[in-house]
Amino acid sequence: MHSSSRGKGTFSNRGGRGRGDNRSNQRLMAANIASSSNTEDPLYKEFLAFKAQKEKGNTSYVNIVTEDNEDGLYEQNPYKEIILFLENKDLKWKDQPWTLITRYFDMGSYPVASYKQRFYYENILKVTESCEIHHYTTGNTQVYNFSKVIIKQIISAEDWGTSPLRDREMIHPELKTSIKFNYYDYIEAFNKAFLYENPKKKHSWFFKICPEVYKHDIPNWVYKWWLSYGPSVKILPEILKNYFNQWVEISPTIIEFQHQRILIEGLSLCHFFIQFGIPWIWKWSPEFGYTNQQIPCLRRVFYTKFWKKMIKPNEDGIIEGQQTLDDIQNTIELYSRQIQSQNQRESPSPFQEISRKLKMQGENQMSKKEIISKYLEEVKKDLIKNLQPDYISEMSTSCDGEDDNVLPGESQDPNEYGSDEDIPDEEILEGTIIDNMFENLKKSVYKGKDKDADEDIH
Repeated sequence: MHSSSRGKGTFSNRGGRGRGDNRSNQRLMAANIASSSNTEDPLYKEFLAFKAQKEKGNTSYVNIVTEDNEDGLYEQNPYKEIILFLENKDLKWKDQPWTLITRYFDMGSYPVASYKQRFYYENILKVTESCEIHHYTTGNTQVYNFSKVIIKQIISAEDWGTSPLRDREMIHPELKTSIKFNYYDYIEAFNKAFLYENPKKKHSWFFKICPEVYKHDIPNWVYKWWLSYGPSVKILPEILKNYFNQWVEISPTIIEFQHQRILIEGLSLCHFFIQFGIPWIWKWSPEFGYTNQQIPCLRRVFYTKFWKKMIKPNEDGIIEGQQTLDDIQNTIELYSRQIQSQNQRESPSPFQEISRKLKMQGENQMSKKEIISKYLEEVKKDLIKNLQPDYISEMSTSCDGEDDNVLPGESQDPNEYGSDEDIPDEEILEGTIIDNMFENLKKSVYKGKDKDADEDIH
């Protein structure tokens, strides 16, 4: 476990500096950052840009990496995790949370069980092909300056096997022995594999969840994980915040959750980031605090921010995340068309609505005047529902004043045909559109009935 402890890069009890700390001013070497074999990797491109500009100044790689961390754009998550309970004698270090971390955990960042250190959990995510993880270092050290994780799949308990307790095996990369783990170890891996911190306390993670994950059911424990690792809507730039507000109102998945009364905190934003593969930056730090019982404790605080290079044009004017932005916009337009089509199918026309009502009347036949009156009521409702609000306002304003286009004796009362007595004489309606409507209604409603019923309607 010696090399694993060294890989964590935290302070030792002797208070000495981490092995890689004295090399923090060395320039980034391509051989070390090339642990990511993908030359299209945005982080790798960023390194190449740094390398091309190295003659312009003496800026170290550590400063370049941490520059983004110090711009004050991180948003603190409201959720805080209790790491451990403290004793009263620890209160003298309450302003030095990192000292308390090293005092209790030596080279780690959380209480470990046997061999289950951070790298053990990271390896679980790798062997299950759930995550693709890359670490970027300075010089030939094992001190990570920042890391990147791409979540490619999230295994559910159902997909695990006959039981979540069913073991799988992996070869421990350091012990070179076979180690077993179950589904609960797998869940714990998502909560502990990313708790690395370097000696300078400047480490951060680049997170992205592949949209492929959205094609499968997301386990509920992921929403608990999101409270710690996921961002809030506050970090989104204005364009994505507007997209989110539109999407959340028309997403079929979110609408279905609402119908089922599933209102889990953070669910909508979690789905938004996953469906479109939106990346973010994450880090953590400890703080001293008290529980509700006023027990002193050490807590873990989580911070997130938006990966601003996604929407910032490069020197060639190309936006890194343009395809993602286009995908979001196209999806919103698709969902809007689907909802519009669904509303049209679900909202019957006035003809269909009056037909339905007449069929529900059963044997209670209605006179021609009653049918026409009810039909006109449905037409009025349909007009009010479909007219634009500003057009309705204009009509209302016009009706309030005098209108030269209204003929003498012509009524403006919308309830003019509200009763049988107000219906115009049948002779006036003969040969009109309403007569045609009436004939169609008669055929639709009373089709198949005997001749007497057909005559009663007249």
